[in-house]
Amino acid sequence: MVVAIVVMFLTMAQHAIAANFKIAVNLPFDDPTFGTAISGLKKMFRLIEPDLMTIDPVTNHTFSLVYNPTSLSGAVSSSVAIRTMLNDSVVGIVGDYYSSLTIPQAYSTKFFKVWMCSGSATSVTLSSDTDFPFFFRTIGNDYQQGASMAAFIKVMGWNRVNIIASSDFYGQSLSEGLSRQAALLSINVTASVTFTPGSTTFDQQLEVLKATGTAVNFVAATAVDGVQIMRTAKRLGMVGPTWMWLSADTFAAYFDLGGLAPEDYTYANGIMYVMAKESGGNAIAKAFQAKWDAAYPGVRIPAYAYLYRDCAFAMAHGIVGLTQSKGAASVQNRSYDLVLNELMRDFEGASGVFRVDQFGDRIADFSIYNMVNGKYVEVATVFANLTVQQTAPYKFYGGSATPPSDKQYQDVLTALWTMPSGLGLGITGIVLIGYIVATGAYLFAHRKVSFVKHLSARFLSLIGLGCIIVLVSSLVAMGEQTAGSCMASTWLFAIGYELVVGASIAKTYRIWVIFENRSQIKATGIQDSFLFIIMGAIMAGQIIILIVWSAVDPPLPHLISTRSYLYTICSSSTTSFTNSLVAASMVYNGFFLIIFLYLAVATRNVTSSYNESKWILYTVQNILLSSVVVAPFAIFDFGASALSAFIVKHSIIYSAVTFTFVALVGRLIFDVRKSTIKKSKTKHVGSKSDTDKGGSASAMKPAAGASPAWSAKGICQVKASGFFSQWITMRLQLFNTEGTLVMMPATGGQALGVVLDVGVGMFHPSPRGHTNTVEIIAQNKSWLVKFNDEKDYKRWKDVLGAVSNPASSTISGSGANTAAGMPKSPTQNNLKPPMSAEGLPRAPSSSSGAQSSTPTA
Repeated sequence: MVVAIVVMFLTMAQHAIAANFKIAVNLPFDDPTFGTAISGLKKMFRLIEPDLMTIDPVTNHTFSLVYNPTSLSGAVSSSVAIRTMLNDSVVGIVGDYYSSLTIPQAYSTKFFKVWMCSGSATSVTLSSDTDFPFFFRTIGNDYQQGASMAAFIKVMGWNRVNIIASSDFYGQSLSEGLSRQAALLSINVTASVTFTPGSTTFDQQLEVLKATGTAVNFVAATAVDGVQIMRTAKRLGMVGPTWMWLSADTFAAYFDLGGLAPEDYTYANGIMYVMAKESGGNAIAKAFQAKWDAAYPGVRIPAYAYLYRDCAFAMAHGIVGLTQSKGAASVQNRSYDLVLNELMRDFEGASGVFRVDQFGDRIADFSIYNMVNGKYVEVATVFANLTVQQTAPYKFYGGSATPPSDKQYQDVLTALWTMPSGLGLGITGIVLIGYIVATGAYLFAHRKVSFVKHLSARFLSLIGLGCIIVLVSSLVAMGEQTAGSCMASTWLFAIGYELVVGASIAKTYRIWVIFENRSQIKATGIQDSFLFIIMGAIMAGQIIILIVWSAVDPPLPHLISTRSYLYTICSSSTTSFTNSLVAASMVYNGFFLIIFLYLAVATRNVTSSYNESKWILYTVQNILLSSVVVAPFAIFDFGASALSAFIVKHSIIYSAVTFTFVALVGRLIFDVRKSTIKKSKTKHVGSKSDTDKGGSASAMKPAAGASPAWSAKGICQVKASGFFSQWITMRLQLFNTEGTLVMMPATGGQALGVVLDVGVGMFHPSPRGHTNTVEIIAQNKSWLVKFNDEKDYKRWKDVLGAVSNPASSTISGSGANTAAGMPKSPTQNNLKPPMSAEGLPRAPSSSSGAQSSTPTA
C-alpha cells in the first residue's frame, strides 16, 4: 500500500515538473530570393514566442523556438533537420517552405520520432501515413487546392484552361489535382506543359499555350517562377484584358519577393489564386492582427503567417497533451511509440477550427484571392464541398469587372450550319438529294418503257442510292463533329462510293461480255444475280477495311486550335494508322477504277440508241479525275485553309455525284419523254414496226403517209480508223427506221461488234485510194467498208445514202434528225430504198452466198 502511494506521488511529481520543449523552425531565412516573405515569417514567430511560453497554465510547460536557416537545396535542408534533431534535442520541427524541401526532412523525422508541421508545403506526396507518420500541416494539399480552383473556374463560366507546371513535387501534384477535378466538371484542359524550376525563359511553353486559343491559364509553380512566367507572357502578348491568369497558394508571396520591378506589379493585376483560408476572422485572428499591427505598423502580415502560427500552436497543444499521458521525460527523450492522432488535438486557431484527417492533411475551406495594385483581396470562398461563394467584387486586368472569355477570338474553320459556307453546302446537298429522288420516282413510274428495262433498272436504282448516300456523308461531315458523326461520314462515303462504282462496273461488264462474244453468254444473257455477286465482292473488301479501322483505332473528332483559328478533324489517334487505312482504301478502289476504265474504253464503240457506253466512259473519267483531286483532302491537314479545303473537297464531291447521276440515270428522263411523244405520234399515223426476232429481215407494209420499214444485210471487209487497225470480215445489217447500222465479226475472235447511229452520222461514197469502198463517219470515228464487187458497192451506197448524210454536207449530227427527234427516213432524204421488181424492198440475192455483200430485205 505504501509502495503504491509512493509510486503515485512520484508519477504526479514527474508530470507536475515543468519542462521546456524545443521546437525547430526550419525555413530559408537567409535566401534573398524570398524578400520579406520569409523574413516576415521570422518576425511572426518572434511575435508569438511569448504566447507559447504560457500555453500550459496547468503544468507550466514552456516552449522555445530554435531557428535554423535552410536553403533551396533539398539535401542541405535535410542535413539541417538531422543536425537539429541530433544536437538541439528538439521534439518538433515547423517547416519547410517548399514541398521539395519539406519532403526529405519529413521523411527523416520518422527515424527520430520528431513531429513536423508545415504551413505552406502542399504536395500530395506528403499525404502518406507510412512514409511520413510524424508529419501534418495546417494547409490543404494540392489535390484540394486544384479541386477548389477547378470549382471556381466552372463557376466563372470558363470551360477551357491551360496548365503550365513546374516539374517538381509541388507543380506536378497541383497540376494533377486541377486536371482530375476539371475532368469531373467537364472543363477541357487544352494544353499542359512543364518546365524545370528556376528556369529563366518560358517562350517555348507559352507559345504552346498561346497556340491553343485558350485565354485562361493556370500556373502550378512557385511565385519565384511565376514572376518570370508573367514577364515572358507580357512579351508574347499574353497579358491584357482578354487573358486570365490563375495560380495557387505560393502566389500569396508574389509581392513580397525580392527584385521585383514596377512593371511586375502591373503584369500581376487581375491574377487570382487559391489558398487555404488563412484568417479565421475570429477573436484569435483579430488579436493576432492587432498584435502584429502594434509591433509592425503599416507592414502587411506575410503570406502563410496565420497557418504557420497555428502550426506552432497545434504542435505545442499536442505535446502538452502527450505529457499528460506519457510524461514529460518520455516526450523530451522521444521514447514512445505513437501515431499522429494521439498528438492531434482539435482547437481553434487564428486560421479557424483546426483538424486533420488520418494522413495529416487539414480539412478546411479555401479562399480565392485577387491580386490588384500590389494587394491581395479575398474575393471568394470555396467550401470543402466545392461550393463557391463570392465575398467581394472581382477585378480583372485593367480594373475591368467583366471576366474575359475562356478563349481568344479565333476564326472557326468548320462549315457550321449557321455559317454561309455550311448553309450553302447543306442546301446544295439537300437539293441534289431531292433531284435524285424525284428522278428516281419518275423513272420508276415509267419502268415499263422498253429501254429503261434494257438499261437495267435495278442497277440504275443502286447508282441513284449510292449517289444519295455519298451526299448524305457530306451533310454529316458538316457542323460540330462527334464520335458518331466521324464514324458515320466515313462509312457512308465509302459505302455510297462502292455502290456507284460497283453497279457501274456490273453494267459495263455485261456490255463487254456480250459484245466481246467470247462465250455462249451472249446467247443466254447475264443474270442480274451474277452481277449482284460481283457488286457484293467489290463492297466486301471496302467493308473489311472499314471494320478494321473502326475496331482498332476509329476516327474521332480532334480539335485543331491555334491563336487565330480552330477547326475539328476526324482522324484516328495515330496518324500513321489513319494514313495506312486511307492508303489501303485508295489502292483497293484504284484497282477497281482501273478495271472500270478498261471496260469503259473497250466498250466505248458499242453504241446503242441511247449512247450508254459513251456516257459510261465519261463517267469513269469523271470519277477517276475527281478521286485524284479529292484524295489529298483525305490525307493532308490544310491548316489555316481548312475551311476553303473543306468547301473545295465537298464541291468536287457534289459535282462528281451530279455528273455521275445525270450521265448514267438522270438523262434518261429526256429519252423517256421522247419515247412517250414518239408513241403518241405513231398511234396517230397508224403504223408500227418491229425488229426481227431471229435475226432475219422482214418488211411491213407501211400505212398511208408513213415511210416503209426495211433492212439490209451483207458480209463485207471493215477497217476502223486507227494506225494499228486491220481489215476484219464483218456482218452488216442496216435498219432504216432507226438509222442503225450493226457490224458484228463474222467469225468471232477478239474483235468487238459495233452499233452505229448512221442516221445522225455521215458517209463518204468514194474515199480516196480505195475502190468499191465507202467511209462511214459516226461517234467521232470512221470505218472503211469494202464490198466484193462494184454491183454490191453501188447497192450499199444507195442504201446508206437513204439514211445517212453525204460527207460533204455541213449538217451537224443533231441537225440530221427530224423535229420529232427520229433518224431521217429515206423519204425525208428524198431517196427511195432499193426496190425489187414487185415494188417491195429488195429481197436477198440467191447468188450472194455466205460472202455476199448484197443488201437484202
